[in-house]
Amino acid sequence: MKPKVQPNQLELSPAYLSERIVLGTMLNEKSTVNEALPILNVDCFTIQLHRDIFKAIQIFDERRISPDAVTVLDFLKKKNPDLAPSEILDISANCAYIGLINHIQIIRNNYIERRAVNVFDYYASRIKSEDVEDVLIDVSKEIDQLLQFQSGANESEHISEPLARALKDMYDRKDLFEKGKPTGISTGLTDLDRLNGGWQKSELIILAARPAMGKTAIALHFAKSAARTGTPVAIFTLEMSAKSLADRLLLSESEVHPDYFKHGKLSQNECQDIDRACGITERLPIYVDSNASASMTYIRSKCRTMHKKGRCGMVVIDYLQLISERKTQGRNREQEVAAMSREAKILAKELNIPVLLLSQLNRSVDNRADKRPVLSDLRESGAIEQDADLVIMIHRPDYYPAFKDQNAHDYPANYGELLIAKNRNGITGLIPFQHNGTLTKIFDSYQTGQAPPKPSKEYNPNDEMPF
Repeated sequence: MKPKVQPNQLELSPAYLSERIVLGTMLNEKSTVNEALPILNVDCFTIQLHRDIFKAIQIFDERRISPDAVTVLDFLKKKNPDLAPSEILDISANCAYIGLINHIQIIRNNYIERRAVNVFDYYASRIKSEDVEDVLIDVSKEIDQLLQFQSGANESEHISEPLARALKDMYDRKDLFEKGKPTGISTGLTDLDRLNGGWQKSELIILAARPAMGKTAIALHFAKSAARTGTPVAIFTLEMSAKSLADRLLLSESEVHPDYFKHGKLSQNECQDIDRACGITERLPIYVDSNASASMTYIRSKCRTMHKKGRCGMVVIDYLQLISERKTQGRNREQEVAAMSREAKILAKELNIPVLLLSQLNRSVDNRADKRPVLSDLRESGAIEQDADLVIMIHRPDYYPAFKDQNAHDYPANYGELLIAKNRNGITGLIPFQHNGTLTKIFDSYQTGQAPPKPSKEYNPNDEMPF
């Protein structure tokens, strides 16, 4: 949407004068072209002549030709023979070699203000006759573009600045290692913390499995473990209600059997156990959104708001294939899933927090002899693998009776594996875990006193550190 301006509002306005100064300087000094072109666009200019001149300078720059008043005039007169030479020459007489960046910023700020006003006016008229959620989603996308444009001028920085941040982070990690703590947010599983240092900032983590394999149970274990360290966790549950999720959290903190809890067959001691679990869980910084029709735009907007209030240090989304995304003409389901996966990665990077995104696997794993999933089993889009920093797949041998019978001697009871299929910043491998019979509790496998099976070649959980 292009900002609209009235011609009679332009004369002698700071933005109008700055436009003439910036264009005049670019026509007189080629070195200034490189200052303006990366951070301005045609729509930033308020009148058509200024837009035409800027576009001509862009074309000349692409052709490796130095623009000046004469060449630009000749170029524009071919399209508009009625153009008076004095109009170009008057603009070229305006120069400001010193302080040019200030005039560029005036143009940018004026453009952002005009566009913001037009956006709100346009959508205010739409909201009276269209679905409110659709309008809000479109508004959010427009605001995203404005914010991205506003911060665009500061994207490039001297290498010394990120190097300083990298050095500081290194010493922070060193300090945490010497204290025996993970460098990121604790996962609640010792071996997983040792492999990846906990959940790291700005990472997109994919937790994938077939249905009924325990994705939600393990995700809640991760969420609780993060919350216990003081990290606020935002959970978006598209499959179950907030109350159902609360039931699971209570059961994970108590010793009550889910069937007894479901049917109300509870003794006095079990009721007290649930009360105790409630007292512990309600103090955790966990925030639940059970909007079943949530889109990635909705999730990003909600996370931004919560992050500003200190309520979003980690995000859990259950799960990718249930996220509602408006149909875009000419785009198939795989492309939609790819777009949502990319949005999740942008969210992690933008807020500098880990995002745990649950995902389904396709049926190929069920046809495999050893039933272990691989990256190609990710359902509907290879882009999920591309966007993810960490891909974790769940494998529980006892879920497959025939496989369990053939390999019973190799596994302890209630045994499971987290297969680290991709780790952008580390190594891959196998993390054994165990759970209780009802899958309400997840814990390190060796806590039962039973030895885990032989670990993968890539990573041995008995080693001191994975490096």
